[in-house]
Amino acid sequence: MIDANVRPDIVSDTTVYFERLKQMIALCDIVKVAEDDLNLLIDGEQTAIEKLEVIKSMGPSVAIPTQGAKGVSALYSGGQIINISAPKVSVKDTIGAGDTFNAGFLATLENLNLLSKTRIEKIPTADLRNALEYGAKASAIVVQREGANPPWAKDMA
Repeated sequence: MIDANVRPDIVSDTTVYFERLKQMIALCDIVKVAEDDLNLLIDGEQTAIEKLEVIKSMGPSVAIPTQGAKGVSALYSGGQIINISAPKVSVKDTIGAGDTFNAGFLATLENLNLLSKTRIEKIPTADLRNALEYGAKASAIVVQREGANPPWAKDMA
């Protein structure tokens, strides 16, 4: 999994940066991009879905755009899309939200024994939905706290 944290304000050569990032995306199975990152990575007037299709055409089996309070989606096998609403919470701090989502998402896939190239390529819809929901729940917990303070397993029950 790669989380395409696009940071053009700290990069001296954005052309090289974006090319390298696209090469890394081509090598991974799952790409997570924040909504803003998606628009920086894929320039143009395409819809978000069209941009995700471009990302997915680079090689990954699953493309996941996170959209903060609007939730998270996944574009996966055969152009299927899952949309998950974000839990409604009072946000104190967004530091660590993306990393916490990633951890919850990947932990769920690991618990389901799905973290292999062939299994991710054919991931069942229900399992992908569960992983997205778990990641969203974990992220919702962290944004209610100060700093990057991810939840413990007992917090996720």
